[in-house]
Amino acid sequence: MALANAALREASFDSEAERYEALLIKKQYQLVDNALQRALDQQERLSGGLPVLNAGMAGLTKDLHSGCDCIKNAEVLRKKLPYLLEWRKRMPKSPFAEIAVPRLRSNLAWSYRGYGYANTVSNQAWQAFRDEMTVAQKMLLEASPAARSNPEWYVTMLKVQLGLGVSEKEFRAVYDEGQQRYPDYYPIYKNAAIYFTERWFGSNAKYKQFVDDAVARTRAKLGETLFAKLHDLEYSDDMFRSGEVDWPRMKAGLERIQADYPDRYNLNVYARYACQAADWPTLRKLMVKVGNNPDKKEWDRTGPNFYDFCVSAVART
Repeated sequence: MALANAALREASFDSEAERYEALLIKKQYQLVDNALQRALDQQERLSGGLPVLNAGMAGLTKDLHSGCDCIKNAEVLRKKLPYLLEWRKRMPKSPFAEIAVPRLRSNLAWSYRGYGYANTVSNQAWQAFRDEMTVAQKMLLEASPAARSNPEWYVTMLKVQLGLGVSEKEFRAVYDEGQQRYPDYYPIYKNAAIYFTERWFGSNAKYKQFVDDAVARTRAKLGETLFAKLHDLEYSDDMFRSGEVDWPRMKAGLERIQADYPDRYNLNVYARYACQAADWPTLRKLMVKVGNNPDKKEWDRTGPNFYDFCVSAVART
């Protein structure tokens, strides 16, 4: 079952993020603060299982992703910053406003840098990136006790530390503290995991070790949930064929996620992975539920015709 103390909201991550963004632009700062506090106090989760608090903070600070139009995003973020500063000024005791300002500045740093390889970034872009990240880090370190005890403080600090390339010892100290305080808060694991990937400061072996440790810390309550979620972050077309990821463990995690949060998105993720692993009996059961209304964006992650391939594969087996 879903976490016993959590209240569920029937909304997608993107729609919830947009809801908070709209309130901010209307300068409904008290409503924003109240909604975030309620999401934290009641451990509100979206129907897919992600925390409402994380979606709200993402919308308020326009969290970025690789492949973004970074020049355009920098303009958007610069226009949004005055709203956050005004919120901070009007509500100086709000831990959410206190976290949101450095979080947006860290996102602005990534907009200046871009998501290309390091050797493609100009000296000017590097300087702007480091300047913004340094300011963000300073603000987080000087935050009030209320802000520093908030799960989104840890999420944001881990993002900043990744950008600044701090030592593994320093990074793990923040991760361990956040995980111990909020063992069910998935965004902490997600943002910590990136540090240990091969493209950042780790390796395939270190990433696997991080995932296994995270699963061990949460297995009593969440089973193999984090195994599935964290390996989904490092998705590859041949992850099961190569033996890089164990399908039985991935399946157990996806099964648990679908049981806890029987959301359409989670169902489609599970079915797509079952097809990728050539687990035809499991796929056949799941496709009955998916029906003729697949989440095409999710299926297209593997390829533009992957859903049609999987339908045909079920029919042949």
